[in-house]
Amino acid sequence: MFAGERIDDATIEAVERIVESFAHVRVLVVQAGAPRPRGLARVRAVFDRLRREPLSWPLELAHRFFTMLFVPSRTRASSDRVGLPAIESLEHVWLVRFEDVASDACLDAVRKFAPWLGISLDAPPLKRELFSVPELGTIRVHKSFLPEYRGGPPGFWELHDGAHETGVSIHWLDERRDAGDIVLQRRIDVPPFATPRGLEILLDDLGCKLLSDAVGLLDKGSATRTPQLVPSTPTRDRPAFLLRRRVEARCRKRRKQVHGAMPSLRDTFKNSALAFWVNTWCTVRNFFRGARGDQRTAILVYHRVSDTYTDTITTGIEQFVRQLELAKANYDVLDMHEWLQSRGKPRRRPAVVFAFDDGYSDNYVAAKLMRRAGVPCTFFVCTGIVGTEDPFLHDLERIGVRVPALTWDQCREMARRGFHFASHSVYHTDFATSELDAALEEIATASRHLRNQLGLDARDHWLAYPFGLPTEMSDDLRSRIERAGVEVLFASDGGTNTQNFDLHAVHRIPVSSAISDNAFFALIEGWHMDLGARR
Repeated sequence: MFAGERIDDATIEAVERIVESFAHVRVLVVQAGAPRPRGLARVRAVFDRLRREPLSWPLELAHRFFTMLFVPSRTRASSDRVGLPAIESLEHVWLVRFEDVASDACLDAVRKFAPWLGISLDAPPLKRELFSVPELGTIRVHKSFLPEYRGGPPGFWELHDGAHETGVSIHWLDERRDAGDIVLQRRIDVPPFATPRGLEILLDDLGCKLLSDAVGLLDKGSATRTPQLVPSTPTRDRPAFLLRRRVEARCRKRRKQVHGAMPSLRDTFKNSALAFWVNTWCTVRNFFRGARGDQRTAILVYHRVSDTYTDTITTGIEQFVRQLELAKANYDVLDMHEWLQSRGKPRRRPAVVFAFDDGYSDNYVAAKLMRRAGVPCTFFVCTGIVGTEDPFLHDLERIGVRVPALTWDQCREMARRGFHFASHSVYHTDFATSELDAALEEIATASRHLRNQLGLDARDHWLAYPFGLPTEMSDDLRSRIERAGVEVLFASDGGTNTQNFDLHAVHRIPVSSAISDNAFFALIEGWHMDLGARR
């Protein structure tokens, strides 16, 4: 495989999937950068860039400098249980690095490995003498539906042009840019509330799956070659900084218009009050709590991570990534099991635990994002809806469509990556109105489903009851919950947990799509808000 100067998360995921899907393969990853101009050539390149982008480029440099000073650097993982591995630690994978992909040393290394197939993953342009070394040749993952939108970056120009569709194409590499014969491709709709970063993440996920499918076809000898048609869109490169900002702002505005055209004076005042409360009172309060070992833990519960909807149980993809980064930069991010085991012990820093309810199919992408960030999570799923075509009734009532659920194969893969799975009932049942015997039977059935599907990876003794308020579970059922095998009972009633929390009344905080950064911090610090996101 040929990779770029920086091996990103999408490249690691693609290599890992190939290794896991094809046990007989050996993989050589060639990490190579493009030659950099030196001396007068470099000075000329700087002036050419200034001529093309006299305003955008200086602003981009200033933005990079500001980010380097004030934004915490990313860490690979917060948890030993989850997190992407280093690419060289994968089994049957060898990593070699070359400053210049066109060097004789690089060519000799590839020839010595004698590859059957070459794969270009975000690599710089390759010369024919290199990409023709593999026995079959070299394929490339291009994140658009070719022949349209040759060039890059993934998804940006589709959003710029207002396109309704994009996709991923696997094509044979030749000297023409992104113009080789197609091996396999697949379309997806551009979500109505997509952002450039969010759409790129969806294309990363699709590209990983499609590459594995294409290698499988080539391995069986059943792959076809389809020449590309003439494109109707030009080949474009990385956009200027100001253009990127303009498209990003347009995407954010589209999302905000759903929640209200413009922030009111009341909204501005509330946001300022939240910022003041978090940065003054909470800072002082947490200092004294930490000294006493009495810090609180906030369990954040999500439902969907998607750019298709903006209702109260959906969080945008880019918004979710930012919230992961904010939580990691400012709090201890804990695994649910680790946190439960620490009950009664002093806590010196405020902590955050992540959870998901229901079991929607987009949770699979959310798990990939949490794995990239090294953030552990527990998924409370409705075991009678996961793996079926059945809808969640609250979706039919609120948005009028069925939103797909996870498959059990996806759950097993996520569990293998280190994520927990627990019960959210069988059919998202309202236990406040259910008969006692029927409710106990449903709880036992959900636990049995989890054990049958996930084995020892199931947390079948944890239950997050639907709708989540204390009134959503009858007193009779609550008093007999231990007889049903439930050791930990989770609500969705807001509020944080002390170190001596009640195992039968664990507080969780629902997160909605309209939440700002200040509101996100305020929720973690214990500010009570509208709980319309509970389900």
